[in-house]
Amino acid sequence: MTLLWEEPHGEAITVVPDTVQDLSFTIEASAVRIDHAEALYQAVVSHLPWFADTPNCALHLIHGGESGNGWQRPDGDDAVIQLSRRTRLRLRLPKERLADARVLEGKTLSLDGYPVQVGTASERPLALTSALYSRHVVDVHDDEPLFLQQAIAQLQGLGLRIVKIVAGRAHRLQIGNERLTTRSLFIADMRLEDAILLQQQGLGCHQRRGCGIFIPHKTPYSISR
Repeated sequence: MTLLWEEPHGEAITVVPDTVQDLSFTIEASAVRIDHAEALYQAVVSHLPWFADTPNCALHLIHGGESGNGWQRPDGDDAVIQLSRRTRLRLRLPKERLADARVLEGKTLSLDGYPVQVGTASERPLALTSALYSRHVVDVHDDEPLFLQQAIAQLQGLGLRIVKIVAGRAHRLQIGNERLTTRSLFIADMRLEDAILLQQQGLGCHQRRGCGIFIPHKTPYSISR
């Protein structure tokens, strides 16, 4: 495990803008393959062709209760995640595309032969929190220390102040014709305005296939809303 850790700092409460939001769909599905990034992207684009090139669009991969905040999952790339009725399909979208994405309501998506029936959608604002994590950030070097260096450089390139960051375990995802390495990434003690920006912008490539998209980490850093 690779980490950078400095002392915490104070924060002022920040208002979360609504320019980018999550659209959360109820779904009916019993299971999906763990490595469903490409299948989910293709299924979404088949109904929402604008999703492929509209800025600030991303998707959350589907996770079951055993995903453990993204740090654990069943073994094997062909393993299957069993889903509960509380599982959701979520897209991260600019505000002006939220209504358009509701076309997915009532559709059935086939993810490598596993059907996902899409139900009703609700809008969810981005989180007001100082601790974020991403289950999958692309590691182009397939090397943990270099990955962390690159991630810090990219975050600083966005103008973010990073004091606590941890790179987690590696996974492999099929993205198009490539088999890519990804790593989970946890960032804490962020300025709230920085955390909002990171949720809006994401980190690295293949965000439309579930990589580099950040969600709140369930720690004391999160602020109840």
